[in-house]
Amino acid sequence: MQYAYIRVSSADQNTARQEEALSKAGFQPDKICVEHASAKDTNRPGLQELLGQLRPGDTLLVHSIDRLCRNMSDMCAVTTRLRDQGVTLIFLKEQLTFSAGTNNPMQELQLHMMSHSASLNEPY
Repeated sequence: MQYAYIRVSSADQNTARQEEALSKAGFQPDKICVEHASAKDTNRPGLQELLGQLRPGDTLLVHSIDRLCRNMSDMCAVTTRLRDQGVTLIFLKEQLTFSAGTNNPMQELQLHMMSHSASLNEPY
């Protein structure tokens, strides 16, 4: 199955941009999880429920790295969990795909750098 995770952090933001990006990229996910929460950590009910539903062979679509996690340690934990579960993870904006069962050190380095950059935008 194909799942999408859409997150906005405040009530004045809407999900249209992320939904439009999925459509423009040609994806029609079977299930979309929309969450209104900060990405300061991964203890978000919608994200945790979604991670629990994913099965080997599934694909998780996320508009951009900062929509999933805003710090490197959380991103490493989530991507490792998905890879171990056999789930493919696709970040649309960054055009990064982490295929289930593969390990690409250059992609992981790129992900670490981008997730660190996302953490710099998080208010302290």
